Amino acid sequence: MKKSELNINADKACTMDIAIEQLSQHAAVGGKIENVVKAVVVAKNAGIDLPFSTALAIDAASKENILNLVYGRIHPRVVETKTVKADCKDGRKVAVRASIALRVNLMRVIGGVGAETIIARVSEGILCCIGKANNYNELLSDPGVISKHLLVRQSITSDSMYDILSIDIVKIK
Repeated sequence: MKKSELNINADKACTMDIAIEQLSQHAAVGGKIENVVKAVVVAKNAGIDLPFSTALAIDAASKENILNLVYGRIHPRVVETKTVKADCKDGRKVAVRASIALRVNLMRVIGGVGAETIIARVSEGILCCIGKANNYNELLSDPGVISKHLLVRQSITSDSMYDILSIDIVKIK
């Protein structure tokens, strides 16, 4: 993308007077200027507040592509845990697998943990919930109790680059 095209896209994003010097400095440290400008434009068109300076910081500090992160804000992704097996209080083994709808939180990308950590934390919560259940039928009659238990645990997303939209139990046996 040429400098003039960058300025046009930057103007579309209402970023006001983005200096070529600022873009050049970002490029000099390995920043992906084209992705940053496109990300700001896409965010603005989607009604997401993403200041240009924040987009530059995310691009510089994150291993993730800033444009993909903006798309991850617009279009949540779904990940699944592996099957978690544990014993209820009555000694019966239960196997549970959950799906998690995740949306990128752009203000927590820098330093935020990724989807793998969220999956591990949800798996740990499932293990804990199974262990607290008196018996298998208690979980089978209302699998939503597991989801509710997980969603009230603030520690799952406290330092994450994602917000959890939902946790659904996809398998219980």
